[in-house]
Amino acid sequence: MAANQQQLPDEQTAYETIIETVDKRAFFHKMAQLGIVPETAEEAASLYNLSFKVAELAEQRDADPFVAPQTKTGSDRFAEAHTALDKMAGAASPPSNEASEAALAFAQDPGIYASTLVLKHAEAVAAASEAEITAA
Repeated sequence: MAANQQQLPDEQTAYETIIETVDKRAFFHKMAQLGIVPETAEEAASLYNLSFKVAELAEQRDADPFVAPQTKTGSDRFAEAHTALDKMAGAASPPSNEASEAALAFAQDPGIYASTLVLKHAEAVAAASEAEITAA
């Protein structure tokens, strides 16, 4: 292997890299946008772990933990506002590029790129193994 090539991490290290670098950053960025900023490392860990409990509870109830329950099925309280603004602007405005820009920035990080490669490879191997089992 050439000196300038990076060795791929094992699956566990790849998973931890993604969690530490991408998931936690995105989570705390979103919390900060909502005005929730932990003051200590212990608070940060507690808040992050709390998010898993909320997500698990929501899965048990078949709901999105980050969206308040709807009072009417299929209602969108903001649809009318979107329609009015679209008419005023003459056309629908494109969605924010914030997620795309973040994804691009993360993709340029060699550690994240390598970790994603490892995890996607493991996912493909598992899917191929399962396909072989069901085909047999």
